[in-house]
Amino acid sequence: MYYHYSHGPMTAYGYSYGNGAFPFASALAMNIIVALVSSFLLAVVALRVLARWHIFKKAGVPEWKSLIPVLNLYEDYKLAWNRTWAWVFLGSLAAGMVLSCFSIFPAVRVLSVILGIFVTVIEIIKDYKMSKSFGHGTGWTFGLIFLETIFMLMIGLGKSRYCGPWCGKCCCSDAKADEPKTVEAPASEPKTE
Repeated sequence: MYYHYSHGPMTAYGYSYGNGAFPFASALAMNIIVALVSSFLLAVVALRVLARWHIFKKAGVPEWKSLIPVLNLYEDYKLAWNRTWAWVFLGSLAAGMVLSCFSIFPAVRVLSVILGIFVTVIEIIKDYKMSKSFGHGTGWTFGLIFLETIFMLMIGLGKSRYCGPWCGKCCCSDAKADEPKTVEAPASEPKTE
């Protein structure tokens, strides 16, 4: 490495790594980028809390549970599926974090990949069951997978009604949100003799 008396370290080809003339500008640009990304992520988190707040309200769950990070995941699984899968999901996430500490071993890396696939499949099934719980189909499942925050807002703030995880073909998506679900009895036919 060569040194130039006014520019600092130089490469063999005569290019400088930087002369230090604008260190403030690069630091300012980096701080602006970090501030923009942080603001965007904070807005997404706020929108997710708002969506969960309204989803929990529709499902009859106390809304304050949407504010606590692990508890809101647990309640999501309870609404869409059941408690057992909530614990399996949370346990798998915790195991993945522990395994990431030992990722220098090849077998642990393979196990981490398998665990990651398992967690992803569980989350996709939960999204499918969540869309069914609110009377929607497979299209909403893809929406929850790829644009989760937007589709959660659409479920929470829209006209979707909570039917429950047991509802395979929910008839409440076409009913108004404020009306109770009613089933009409078939009209009796007059007897002819």
